[in-house]
Amino acid sequence: NQRRPGQPFYAQVNFQAPHKGPAFTAARKQTGLVDPAKVPLAPYWPDHPVVRDEVANYLDAVNLLDTQVGVLLEALDREGLLDTTVIFLFGDNGRCLIRGKQWLYQPGTNVPLLVRWPGELPKGVVREDPVSILDVTASTLAFAGVPLPPVFHGRRLFGGRPRDHVITARDRCDMTVDRIRCVRGRRYSYIRNFMPERPHTQFNEYIQKQYPTLGVMKGLHEKGRLTPTQVLFMQPRKPEADACATRPPVRS
Repeated sequence: NQRRPGQPFYAQVNFQAPHKGPAFTAARKQTGLVDPAKVPLAPYWPDHPVVRDEVANYLDAVNLLDTQVGVLLEALDREGLLDTTVIFLFGDNGRCLIRGKQWLYQPGTNVPLLVRWPGELPKGVVREDPVSILDVTASTLAFAGVPLPPVFHGRRLFGGRPRDHVITARDRCDMTVDRIRCVRGRRYSYIRNFMPERPHTQFNEYIQKQYPTLGVMKGLHEKGRLTPTQVLFMQPRKPEADACATRPPVRS
């Protein structure tokens, strides 16, 4: 609202939800909270009240984000800009739950990405090709008429050449050092652990304090009460390589 009449603009708005921290506490103050008893649990999580509560809290935080984005859309509408603005909504990492953020498994690299382009993109279309968040940068530069640098890993999402795979990586996360690489295609992911002697559960202060599911898994592991699938994350060594199928896309 401080620009000149008709002046084009670029705005970047960063939301904290659904990151761990104050947003998870704020999410609990909403109405219509997610029922922990009804949340679906992945097979690599034990069915435990603490685990269910953490997953439900995460989904509450997603709902909080939805409300915050709605406020932004209403502001664009008031300014008469909603139908002339291209909007990208994306996350900076996977979900803040065990095997998500910091990891190269599906929940850690399948980052939300939604694009609203009035008059150009029909509603409800789902893309199945792998993309990188660098592609968002390439796309916004293209919208502004700015040529890409000669060496740039991002590709335009619209009018560019689709990808058949993406490369993801994990190195240092806070004080925790690791080296993992992943090649992800449309159907499969191949993960290579270059430090297999370092377990999935090597100490990380952030994970230790913010992910109560980890404490539950450690306790159940000591008692021998984890399933074979759940035990894999608790092993003293990682495998040198993992190969897995990615989740089938949700079709419109």
